[in-house]
Amino acid sequence: MSYGFSRDQWYNYIADRSHPPVASAVVEKPEYDPDHVYAWKPANNYKGWKLIARGEAGVDDAEVPLAIQKAIYSTPQGTIIIRNVSITKLVRLENIQNNTIIFDNVELVPTEHPNDDWTSTKSRFAVLFKNVNNITVKGNIKLRHTTNEGMNGGFLCIKCHNMRFNIDAIMDAPPDESVPYCTLLRLLSESSSPTDFENKDIYVENCNVRCFREDYTAHGAFVYAYCVKNLVVKNNFVMLNEDFVHMDLPSSDVTIENNIVCGSAFVDIILRPFTKTIKNIIIRGNKFIRVNEGSEHVTNLPSNIHIWPIEDGAVLENLVIEGNYFEGDDVWAPYEAIALLQYNNSIGMHIKNTVIRNNIINLVKAVPDKDNYGIYIVLDGTSKIDKLIIDNVYIRIPNTTSGTRYGIRIDTYSDSSIDEVILGEHIITDVDTKYVGNVKPKSSIIGVVSDVSELPTGYYIGQTVACYDPNAGKWILKVYDGSEWQTIG
Repeated sequence: MSYGFSRDQWYNYIADRSHPPVASAVVEKPEYDPDHVYAWKPANNYKGWKLIARGEAGVDDAEVPLAIQKAIYSTPQGTIIIRNVSITKLVRLENIQNNTIIFDNVELVPTEHPNDDWTSTKSRFAVLFKNVNNITVKGNIKLRHTTNEGMNGGFLCIKCHNMRFNIDAIMDAPPDESVPYCTLLRLLSESSSPTDFENKDIYVENCNVRCFREDYTAHGAFVYAYCVKNLVVKNNFVMLNEDFVHMDLPSSDVTIENNIVCGSAFVDIILRPFTKTIKNIIIRGNKFIRVNEGSEHVTNLPSNIHIWPIEDGAVLENLVIEGNYFEGDDVWAPYEAIALLQYNNSIGMHIKNTVIRNNIINLVKAVPDKDNYGIYIVLDGTSKIDKLIIDNVYIRIPNTTSGTRYGIRIDTYSDSSIDEVILGEHIITDVDTKYVGNVKPKSSIIGVVSDVSELPTGYYIGQTVACYDPNAGKWILKVYDGSEWQTIG
């Protein structure tokens, strides 16, 4: 006499032959049953694991990750694997710690707002991390764009400490800036007026991210950071339009280092006042490459590195832009490679130390009908920079344009000022104007040039430059009297 399997017996039969890897929990859509999603966890039985959830693929995809979340709460230093599924409802991972979460061939479809943060209720995310500590996120995903009304995002982090992201991702972002962009990782505060850094020690390293669109023109962002202390974005390869890293400060101790950024992506830093000290924004050793004209949207991006305040009273202790390489591949350059801009005369910012050193700016092709800049600094209102150092830079902006191509331009208006500008060794070529400035006379510009014959255009009366005189065989000081340079020592 033969007996047919019951439904539960069939589930166990399939599970017996699945052999899931060793982990705290696994969720997957197996090849042998693509119509359903299974969740497994270790168990003290003869199999060593048990089935903890099963759902219909495309319907219950979000229910299984929630079951896994519950399974790992009591499992310190555990690993959760999510594999071959599409996440179409918001997955909340809250109050967990010491876990590694591996996404393996997972599609993130952001369709829900988390309802407990202050972002627009039209924003949509796929995975929420909240109140978590010591979490590592790895694997490979596809991130879909789902709405044109608010911010789309893959991972949203609120009150997260000691998190590491190592993700390979393909992003499906909207085709232009007429709709809000899609963000892979978004770090937010729970409050619209935070008094402390709510996200701390966030490491985004060794990620490989590209856009679905082959011309890289989709409107998207890699990392959007707000209210973060100690953010490290390092050794990533990103082919994406718009923001590589967008920092809506207050954020402090941020390092963006050794990344390769292709398309027209850039670093965007918005300065805001904060109750805590904002310091040490380091952008070092990155390679920014414009790889395709694609669309008008690509040509209209203003800067590769763009720093600007939007509220009065922002203070930043240390800004370093060092050892970066900016290049265009026969495509339109941004208006400015490095820009620190504050046009509003009703607000002010204070940057105590700014260093722009060892950068190569080779923009290849100027934007037509617009002015183009290698380094462009504008201060207005009550803004102030204590010390500005521009040293050992190479700037090249070739090809014709109806606008003007500036190597370095520094302007101060209203009551703004720069106490000290040190212009060190540099090479500026293929531009219309190497230097231009409207710097306040109370500023002290001390330049250093290797040959007296290469003195720059004078900014104002009293400008002082140290230069080497090969005829005299020594270094001398030159001061600008309003019409020419005079030797003073």
